[in-house]
Amino acid sequence: MKRREFTLLAAPSVVLMTVLMIAPLVTTVVLSLNQFSYGTSLKWVGLKNYAQLLASPELHSSLLFTVLFVIGTTTLKLFLGFALALLLNFAVRARSVFLGALLVPLVVPPVVGALIYGWMFREDIGVGFYQYLLTLMGINIEWFSSTPGAIALLVGQNVWQDISFAALIFLAGLQVVPAEPLEAALVDGANWLQRQRYIIMPSLSGLFAFVSMMSVMDSFRIFDSIAVTTGGGPNGTTESLMFLAYKVSFQQSQLGLGSAMSMLTVIGIVLLLVPFLVLTKRQFRNAR
Repeated sequence: MKRREFTLLAAPSVVLMTVLMIAPLVTTVVLSLNQFSYGTSLKWVGLKNYAQLLASPELHSSLLFTVLFVIGTTTLKLFLGFALALLLNFAVRARSVFLGALLVPLVVPPVVGALIYGWMFREDIGVGFYQYLLTLMGINIEWFSSTPGAIALLVGQNVWQDISFAALIFLAGLQVVPAEPLEAALVDGANWLQRQRYIIMPSLSGLFAFVSMMSVMDSFRIFDSIAVTTGGGPNGTTESLMFLAYKVSFQQSQLGLGSAMSMLTVIGIVLLLVPFLVLTKRQFRNAR
């Protein structure tokens, strides 16, 4: 491919990336270095916004919640997604039925899914079907007024929304696992768990890294689920970094401080993704 042809083909993507990503990012960086609110002009404050945020107890609380949320959701997506993929790989005849059921959360908009999921646990509006079933089993959890209940509710909703993606990725990987190592392991007397541990899972290590990376990015910037279910409560214990940035920017009208909050979120996502990117690059080199 000639350089001119490559330029013509890449130009639309470069323009789109510049307009939708680079320009807003530069604007956010500029705002984060200024004191700015609605109806006022920019006032240069340098790193004062960042220093104020780093000393804020609200930031520490939201950072703790976000990190715990990312770890919890990512772990469950990997474990349950791989388990579902193994089930689908085994149940060949009923695979189409299970795949149809798995695709439902993927086509539901996140806000709608979070809203409906929250309704299933609310008895005060007469829709709490899940809560009704738990009550029949003698389990009574305050999902919206207790911190553990609210966190569990958000984690469950996020896993339900994204588990299909992880399962489909792992299922695709299982279809291309070489048969020869599995047959050799059977001859050597390896049981089912040993085959999963020493043959299949190492073969899918790249997919585990990919699913982990996608989960970290999605979970770290969670906002919509919190906005329509817990609203950051109780007492702000379920406020993520993105939700805190929204509250500071639009509810408290401190756009400069909110922009700094957004930049800290971007930096946090990049730092969390570095190990996965290094692992992916290393595997790509080994595969060449």
